[in-house]
Amino acid sequence: MTGRYWIKLWIDILQDRKMAELSDRLWRRFIELLLIAKAEDDAGLLPDLFWTARQLGLSEEALETDLVELGKIGLVAQKDGRWLVPKFMERQTAKGGAERKKRERIWDMSRSGRERVADSGRGRGEEEAEEETEGEVEPEAEVDGFGPVVLAWEKACGPITPMIAEHLGDLADEAESHRRTLPAESQGWVASGNEWVIEAIREAASSARSGGISVRFVSAILSRWEREGYKAAFGKEAQTNVVDTWLEKQHGK
Repeated sequence: MTGRYWIKLWIDILQDRKMAELSDRLWRRFIELLLIAKAEDDAGLLPDLFWTARQLGLSEEALETDLVELGKIGLVAQKDGRWLVPKFMERQTAKGGAERKKRERIWDMSRSGRERVADSGRGRGEEEAEEETEGEVEPEAEVDGFGPVVLAWEKACGPITPMIAEHLGDLADEAESHRRTLPAESQGWVASGNEWVIEAIREAASSARSGGISVRFVSAILSRWEREGYKAAFGKEAQTNVVDTWLEKQHGK
């Protein structure tokens, strides 16, 4: 029963574009709905409109207006006449062994990426390689090849955090999936998902006019490349468009 008194509020909402574009009212409303979904304990389903509104001290009309707005960007949805928070249980459930292993290794990578990449660059014997892979739960948990991404981020922005490392890892996975749909031997097809992210980090760093860059900025560049071709944003005019769009979102213009 004690688990019903708290929820996991994931730090990655700070990097989520949907959340960043919410008004203060809707941001608060979504967090309130997360709490209600946990109290309801029904796979993310919320109580009926009357009881949800009553808990929040709102009229049904005011709550429904907010739900519709949140629904437009996918933060809530309807099922069998009831509102729910999608993937609520997935994000509240404890991670399995494979996911924990991957998280632990990303923590380790974020602390000592330079040393691990240096070691891999010098080559390792079979015995050492076996020690590193011993106890692996699944191939996807391997992140040694992710080291250059860590180094690229740290060169551009300074020390990386485990959460940023996870986000960059997700972007690398998405880029890898996309590049496999490209024509064989094309520039984008030859580059791995990690290389896509590394080049996007470099592009973001060279394009930023002031201050540091963010994962959202890197993600925006990757999205452009997926639409217009690998490294399409390297043109001066394209760089300006990407930066201007990002700055407008950052400052709410």
